[in-house]
Amino acid sequence: MATSSAFSEVRNWPVERGSFFTAEDELDFASVAVLGQTAAKAIFPDQDPLGQYVMVDNVLFLVIGVMSREARLPWDGMKMT
Repeated sequence: MATSSAFSEVRNWPVERGSFFTAEDELDFASVAVLGQTAAKAIFPDQDPLGQYVMVDNVLFLVIGVMSREARLPWDGMKMT
């Protein structure tokens, strides 16, 4: 899923490890990825995903972050998993 550098802040969904991509990454069209917990565990079950690469549509992306398990929605306190 493509998104903007503001996603983590707007959704109040922190990165658990590593970092989220920056506005500069966006401007540079950097091939970086931030994975959710489920994807990180499925793709890298016995490895730290940070610094690894994932391929999407024949393009390599450097994994720079892994999101926390859940997000809190600021308007209603509901949890997303």
